[in-house]
Amino acid sequence: DQDLSSWNVTSYEGEVPGELLDHETLSKHRFKLTLAIPEVAENGPGCLFCYFPTEVRLPLPLLAHATVELDETRKHVNDTRANRHILKFMAERIAELAEQQVDNQEVDAWAGCRLVTPAGAWGSELEKFGVQATLKEAARKKKLVPVLGGGHRSAFEAKSAPGDAASWWPRQL
Repeated sequence: DQDLSSWNVTSYEGEVPGELLDHETLSKHRFKLTLAIPEVAENGPGCLFCYFPTEVRLPLPLLAHATVELDETRKHVNDTRANRHILKFMAERIAELAEQQVDNQEVDAWAGCRLVTPAGAWGSELEKFGVQATLKEAARKKKLVPVLGGGHRSAFEAKSAPGDAASWWPRQL
């Protein structure tokens, strides 16, 4: 018996700016990105996909597939300007999807925060490419934090309760 689960899938297509392409990859200027969020909160597969799973660690509760250039083992992302562009684009889209989770009445108030909160260490490759920093910066600007007065605020706008504020936070995001 296999358990089936439902996912909300969002796909994007984009173009890498010509100045970021190497001469050998000049014809590979288009890319595709697919992000899938499980309807029932669970950990994602924990890695980036490029048709097949790679060894690139992605500690977010989602599935991410990007058409990036891989090394000869097809397990690691090549360090190219085009790949950096694609992966930063991915981080920005994840922050946007987190904000959309807030608008979804079928999920709890913390769903947006949970989507951008890593459930473990980031892989060194995505850190090197700036994915973690880009996601953090993009998420800080989104209205993801539920507030006592109702609604959600950005990390810049939200205020913590005076005193021992840690006791007010849920045990698990």
